[in-house]
Amino acid sequence: MKIHTLWAQRSEDYDGEYAPELLVAWDEHCMDSNGEGYDEEVEKAVERNGGLGPGKGLSAVREIIIEVPDEAIDKAFAIPQIKGSVVEKVE
Repeated sequence: MKIHTLWAQRSEDYDGEYAPELLVAWDEHCMDSNGEGYDEEVEKAVERNGGLGPGKGLSAVREIIIEVPDEAIDKAFAIPQIKGSVVEKVE
């Protein structure tokens, strides 16, 4: 699964003041069904954080696509199987 993410760097008074932060994340299925919605979400996220550019809240934004194997996501939701045996029967 591809996850489309938008990361931002806040405007800093000194180098290293802020770490990049995740603003938006959409999976490929959402992108396929509503790509325009992602663009709108990106615009809103930038606006919510003070805008982009000199003198604004954000100095840079980057879209980074992260790919995660579908099996890894499925496994995260799998119900663990616990094996046990009867050691004493109560009547």
